[in-house]
Order: sequence, then structure tokens, then C-alpha cells
Amino acid sequence: MVPSVEPPAPVLVEGELEYIVEKILDSRVSRRKLQYLVKWKGYAQEDNSWVFASDVHAPDLVRAFHHLAKNLHKQLVLFYNELDGSPILKNRESRIHIYFMYSNVNPHREVFWTHVKSDACRFALMWKYGGIYMDTDVISIRRIPEDNFLAAETFSTTSSSVFGLSSYHTLTWEFMENFVQNYRGSKWGHQGPGVFTRVVNKHCGVPKFIYIDHTKCANVSYFHPERFYPILYPSWKRYFEVWSKLPTFKNSFALHLWNYMNDEKETMVPRTNTLVEHLYQQYCPSTYDAILNSKATYV
Repeated sequence: MVPSVEPPAPVLVEGELEYIVEKILDSRVSRRKLQYLVKWKGYAQEDNSWVFASDVHAPDLVRAFHHLAKNLHKQLVLFYNELDGSPILKNRESRIHIYFMYSNVNPHREVFWTHVKSDACRFALMWKYGGIYMDTDVISIRRIPEDNFLAAETFSTTSSSVFGLSSYHTLTWEFMENFVQNYRGSKWGHQGPGVFTRVVNKHCGVPKFIYIDHTKCANVSYFHPERFYPILYPSWKRYFEVWSKLPTFKNSFALHLWNYMNDEKETMVPRTNTLVEHLYQQYCPSTYDAILNSKATYV
């Protein structure tokens, strides 16, 4: 996408030309070093890039980012307080245990804090309201036949990207307890799919499947990996390739596009005949039309 106005020229910083940072969007650790996801002034969102912290010369924006993370953390604590009147908060010790974690984790030291708080929020929201949760990079392609379900991501791991449970479900409470009791925010995935996998293994070991039929675990349906992950994360680029014969995904309810793996910023580009374009056309026609015609979309 070409900016509507000419982007600003780089400025000279300590003898080197640098582009102007508009906002810090996220943080992570790569090669054991802190990186920030940077929005560059005058450039489009697809030009955002991960930059090592030592190369980001915008101290005010860095401070603002960490201040926002801290405030979001406080909001999470307040949201937890709202849950205190829920029907099966088991005992005072459990309430104190989870509250202690939510109120004492230091966001400044959490390299995956954005993702960890996302995991915590999905548990809290599902506990209070129930329903079906899907990550925003999941495309729904047909009706899911169960209300209460978990899904295998692989034959040995459980997905945190798609699940359905009624409000105040005992499994959701177990997820929240496991989130706290086994907390390791510095390890990628430990607070998301790691939580689901640990709880499922406690109840059922490693569930076994017969063909693609779902099995049962902890009295809920447990779906085969094919139902949501016919293309696994090592092969995420396949969505952005041209296929000689398009897959039907006849055994799938939804498809996970693996946005976090997409460091190369692959996007759905109209008229390229890629698999993801066909999926947008068939299952996300409004979004496809908006992209095709450069129109704004709203959620």
C-alpha cells in the first residue's frame, strides 16, 4: 500500500539516518533480546516491524508503552474482582491464589505480556459469559456441532485458539487455576496452549482418536486436529501460496491462519489466486470486498 502522503524522510541520530517512530505496539524476546513492534510515522500498518530495543531511540514512546501495559494489567485485576460473586468460586484460598497472581505479576518484566494478558482475559471472559472463543486469525467455514468442546492442535497438544464452554464451566476454572499454579510468563505458549494441554492431560492423558471422529475428555467433546488445524504452523505459508487444486477442508469447522508465525507480513492480496484469497472470497466476502475496494472495515 502506498501512503496517501509522502512519508517523512529519516532523521540523523548519532551520525546515522533513522526513521521516526510513531508508536510502540508490542514487545517480545527474539534471540534472547528484547524487541518492540514499531509503527513508523508516515507509513502504513503493513510496514510495522520488529526492532531490537537498543535500536529504538524513542524513550518517551517506550515509557508510554510500558505505562499502558501496566494500566491494562490493573484493569485485568479489576475485572477479576467482578468474578468474585460467581457461582462456583470454590473457596477463599483459591480466590486469594488467583487474585495474588493477577495483582503481583510485573508487566515490565514480562516479555510476552501482551499474549499472557490475552490468555488471562479469554479465561476470565469465558468463565463469566461462556460461548465460543476464536482467535481473530481463525476463519469459520461451517457450523460447529457442539457447544462445549476443546480442540486438539496436534495429537499431543491442545489448542487455545478455539474452544467453547458454557459460563462458569468447571474446566474454565481449572484453566484459571492452572494458569496461576504453573505460571511461566517468560516461556512462549506456556500460559495459553500449555494451560489447555496440562489440564487435558490431567483428565485424559493424551486423547486417542479413531479416524477424525471426536472423543470425550472431562465430559466435553474433544475435536481431532483436522477440525481446526488441517494446515499446521510449520506449513503456515501454504495459505499464501497458489494451489493447483484447491483443498475442500471438508472435515474442518474453521481454519487457523497462524498470524503470529507470519514474520514475513504475508497478506491476502486480491487477484493473486492464493489459497487465502479463495478463503476470503468464500467465507469472508464483506472483508474481501472492503480490501478489494479499499474501503474501511469495522468490527
